[in-house]
Amino acid sequence: MTLLIWLKSIIKRAFDNLLTWNAINSRSSDPTIIRRELFTTRLYFILLIVSLVVLTTYTSFIVRFNIQSLLNLTYSQYQQHHNDYSNTLQCSSISYKDFVTIEVKYYQICLSEFVQSWWYQSLLLSYNTQGRFCFVTLASSYFQTLTIFCELANEIINNGTEQFLSTTFVNGYVLFNDSFYVQMTSLINSFIDKIEYEFVYRMSLTQLLLHNNSNKRCYCVLDFNCTLKDKVIQGGILIPVSWQIGEISIYLVFQQKLHPTLSNRYSPTTLTETIFNNLMIEDWIVTYSYDNYYSQCHPSSCSFTYEKKTDFAYLLTVIVSLIGGINLILRLISPHPHQIQLEIDQKT
Repeated sequence: MTLLIWLKSIIKRAFDNLLTWNAINSRSSDPTIIRRELFTTRLYFILLIVSLVVLTTYTSFIVRFNIQSLLNLTYSQYQQHHNDYSNTLQCSSISYKDFVTIEVKYYQICLSEFVQSWWYQSLLLSYNTQGRFCFVTLASSYFQTLTIFCELANEIINNGTEQFLSTTFVNGYVLFNDSFYVQMTSLINSFIDKIEYEFVYRMSLTQLLLHNNSNKRCYCVLDFNCTLKDKVIQGGILIPVSWQIGEISIYLVFQQKLHPTLSNRYSPTTLTETIFNNLMIEDWIVTYSYDNYYSQCHPSSCSFTYEKKTDFAYLLTVIVSLIGGINLILRLISPHPHQIQLEIDQKT
């Protein structure tokens, strides 16, 4: 009980001293001057308290955006920061060749002896006109055409792959694992579509030239059912016949697998045109490594931004740094309201 009374007396004494405290105190005995000084002192402290409350409240709710740079950021460190700072980690662009490899598995015909020069040259040497079709002569040209198409596909693929790998993978931010694979899958699919389109375009252009410079209406290298007129020699007499050279030649080459034990995505009845449109490719073997991507990205200059609410240390620093200016401003403006009031009273 005694402690409570003591505390009340301390508070009352402090409040009385505050009411009678004259911060200016010119030691004048003039009641008007003393009253003005007390008014100025009270106004000063009221404005000071209000200013500090407003400043503290405003500063407490400010969200600061900090930029932090990390040197030689490892992949594990990036994973730790990614969940907190999302896509704010920045990274320079790099070439696809640094983390992408592209290989192709060609259709078996392009890897077989049917496209070797010794094969179609031997067909010319074995040509015999004694009571047989003239297919052997045509077959040499046919297999040479297959060779040209295989070489053309290989050329387009090599040039396209080299061009693609030499281009730059541009992204302002370091991609996370899942985003990287989604984006790369889309890019690779677009690349393959572009290569296939170029090959089909050249094939179509070739067919158009052949069509405009020939009386024939079909191209047997592309069609199983292509029918051509030919002749056989029987008893020294040329006998005209019509036969499906497409059936015979394509059957010899494509109707059965060259190596039945090997995987083949094409059925035995697949049109050669379909195989050509797929660049004579059995499969694309494309690999892209996120580890290599991140390693080549070399995020030595990576920086990230993050939000940070005002802490006590920052709040105290702001208040201390501004208290001097606030004090000076309040000391300048506090006397004026009372001075103006006195002048008004004197006039009245």
